[in-house]
Amino acid sequence: MLVVLDILAIFIFWIFIQRHGKFEYLEEKEVDGDTLSGIDFTVMIKNFPRNQDPRILKSKLWQHLENILKENEENYIKVEGDENATQVADINLGMSDYGVMHFYMKRRSFTRQISILEIKINILKDTDMDEDLREKQISQLNQKIEKTQKKHDKNEEAYHNFMERSNEHVVKAFVTLKSMEGKLRLLQIFNHSRFTRICRKKSIEHLYFEDKWLDIRQPVAPSLILWENLGVSRKKRCFRISIIAIISFLLMIVTFVVIVLSRDYQASLSDEYGSTSCPDESVSIQDAFNDQQKPKASRTGLMHCFCLQEFRDDSYGVRDITFSNGEKY
Repeated sequence: MLVVLDILAIFIFWIFIQRHGKFEYLEEKEVDGDTLSGIDFTVMIKNFPRNQDPRILKSKLWQHLENILKENEENYIKVEGDENATQVADINLGMSDYGVMHFYMKRRSFTRQISILEIKINILKDTDMDEDLREKQISQLNQKIEKTQKKHDKNEEAYHNFMERSNEHVVKAFVTLKSMEGKLRLLQIFNHSRFTRICRKKSIEHLYFEDKWLDIRQPVAPSLILWENLGVSRKKRCFRISIIAIISFLLMIVTFVVIVLSRDYQASLSDEYGSTSCPDESVSIQDAFNDQQKPKASRTGLMHCFCLQEFRDDSYGVRDITFSNGEKY
C-alpha cells in the first residue's frame, strides 16, 4: 500500500507540474503579448528523405514551400493583402551529426584570415612608402596567404573524407517565413491526420516532398534544443525509455519486497519480545528472564527493554548474563 500510495502521489504531482507549465506558458504569452520573436515566424519540419546533400535539400525545400504557399494563396487566409505571406526568409537545418561543424568553423576561420591578409595587401599598395619595403611586406603577406590556403585545402579534404564516412542527414528544419500570416497558412495547409492522408492521398499528393509527408508543427525555442541529441532516432529513444522504465520498475519491486520483509521482521520481533512501551524504572535481569519464559501472548516485552537498557549502559555492547537458575546468555 505504501508503494501504491507513493506511485499515486508521484502521478498527481506530475499532472500538476504539467498544468503549471501550461499556465506559465499562457502567462508568458499574456505578459509578452506585444513582443514578437523569431518563433512567431518559424515552423519546425521533420520527416525528410535521407542521404541527400543538405545544401541541395535546403534549396529544394525552399522552392517547394514557396510553391505550396503560392498555390494556396487564395486559401487559408487570416490577414488579406499580405505580400510576404508566400515567401520564405530563411531555413536552418538540424543535422544528425554535428561533428561536421568542426570543419565549418575552420573553413570560416581560414576564409576570414585570407580576406584580412588580402585587405592588408591592398592597403599597402595604396600606401606611399619605400618600394622595396612595400614589396617585402607584400611578399610576406602572400606567404601567409599561401600557408593559410594550404590549411584551408587540408580542411576541405578532411571535410570530404568525413562526409564519405558519416551517415549525416537532415533531421529537422526550422523555416522562418517573412510574415506571421505565412506561418499560419503553412501550418493549416499541412494540418492533415494520417487517416485523412490515406483517404485523400490523390487530392493532397502535391503537398508531398520527395515522396515524404512533411511533419510541420510549432517550433521549439532554440535555447531549449539539445542540438547534439537530434541524431538520436525514435527507435533509440524508445529503447532508452524502455530500459529506464524496466530498471525503475525493478527498483520499485525491490523496494516493495524490502518494505514487506522489514515489516514482517518487525512483526516477528514484536511477537518474540513483546511490543509494549518500556517502564520508567530499570528492568532487572530476573524480571526480563521471567517475562521471556512466559508464552508469547502473555509477554510484556521486558526482555526488549532490558536489552536496550544494557546497550545504553554497557560501552562494550554484549556481555555474559547468568540468571538465578544458572542459565547463561
